[in-house]
Amino acid sequence: MVLLQFLAAVGVMIGCWYFVRKEAMKKGMPRWLGHFGGAVSGAFLFLVVIIATQPDKENSDPLVAAEKKKKDIETDQVIVACEKAHEAIEARLKAPSTAKFPGCVFGAHEHEIRVNEQRTVWFVKGHVDSQNSFGAMLRTEWMVKLNRSADDQGNDRWTIVSVASAQK
Repeated sequence: MVLLQFLAAVGVMIGCWYFVRKEAMKKGMPRWLGHFGGAVSGAFLFLVVIIATQPDKENSDPLVAAEKKKKDIETDQVIVACEKAHEAIEARLKAPSTAKFPGCVFGAHEHEIRVNEQRTVWFVKGHVDSQNSFGAMLRTEWMVKLNRSADDQGNDRWTIVSVASAQK
């Protein structure tokens, strides 16, 4: 595999050198400039091919790959818990279309998310800016308790257990 990568990179390098040298000579540039430009661009592409074809060390070790997959699943669960909490709060607002929540991905630092060891009971705490019945924007602090369970096919099912909120 390494030999194949090397040969592919050399082929790209030689092809690039030949093309750049040929184009430089067509345009009447000095011969040395064509060789130099071809060599520099060929060397650059050689490095690009070598780096791009490197095996992914992270996924080559089964234990590392399993740990990464577990972390990805946990991250996905955090995002889903946050989104489910937003849905529960939005359903209780006077003007849900005006709700402005911090994002669950990029605004995740504005949420407090706690979970038990089994990852079945989740507490999501955050805030929302929305209009009240008079049209004034208010910030409401909230906390949602969710249960996560799996159905027969192993898909996550989320259930809202309780919702608490207080305006600031």
